Amino acid sequence: MSHGKKPHPTPTRFRGPRSSAEGVPARDTAATGATDPKQRTTQVNRFASFCGRMAATGVLLYLTGALLWAVADLPVALDRNAAFLPLVLGFTGGVLFFSFFSRPLMVYVFGHELTHWLAAKVFLRRTGAFHAGAAGGSVAVERPNIWIALAPYFFPVYTVIWIGLYGAYCFWRRAAGPAEWAVRTAYAGVGATYAFHVVLTAYALLRGQRDLRLYGRVLSLSFIFFCNVLLVFLGLVLVSRQYAAAVALVWDRLGREWAAVRDGARLLSALAARAFFHFRELMSGQSGPD
Repeated sequence: MSHGKKPHPTPTRFRGPRSSAEGVPARDTAATGATDPKQRTTQVNRFASFCGRMAATGVLLYLTGALLWAVADLPVALDRNAAFLPLVLGFTGGVLFFSFFSRPLMVYVFGHELTHWLAAKVFLRRTGAFHAGAAGGSVAVERPNIWIALAPYFFPVYTVIWIGLYGAYCFWRRAAGPAEWAVRTAYAGVGATYAFHVVLTAYALLRGQRDLRLYGRVLSLSFIFFCNVLLVFLGLVLVSRQYAAAVALVWDRLGREWAAVRDGARLLSALAARAFFHFRELMSGQSGPD
């Protein structure tokens, strides 16, 4: 991130699927010598940062696995005709349509940059110029963190807008209740808008995004995957209202995964000790008298 003459940092510019963040400082390529204390400090910091990112990635994958099992086991009972079928048909139709027939990039880029902007406001960051178009977009953000940088890849902004519109309709119809066609349309719209989020996000990530470079591709992708699974899990919990069951499922899966990790570590430790013992015997035999 570059710094201007003013005391506050110059905002970092995030771009849509056809471009990405600006303001990332170029690395100094001047030779400083292997014994330069600053260079050694930089290398130590990079190594510590790498270890921290790998540890965070492991924790995210650990939590994601537990959430995936919980999503599969959560007892969700939706009305077949009013909710389940419209939701599945909307999502399936959306995946097929946005994958093979049309990719409204301008709509996606606007939502992408809007999500950056909204996340920045949640974290009380100052924002600057906002631009969105079919060729790409950008929004200037002051001191972006990982939530701001990666928010468009896990927060389905159009799904949230759609749910908000349905909520406004239900408030307007609070006396008589929502019509049956409106309930079906709402679930179908949730499926279609979430399909839009999944397909266009995958399309953007496959094309390469500099947003992921801010915290490393491995950590960023793990974070995106975790947040997407977490939002699906929370959505199912809200729909099913199985709050206690959801907590119990996640806790149980975390315990099982931890037991598997512990048993795997013990097995690897035993194999390593056995290999070291055999290696030491082999070396002692070779160094003995002929």
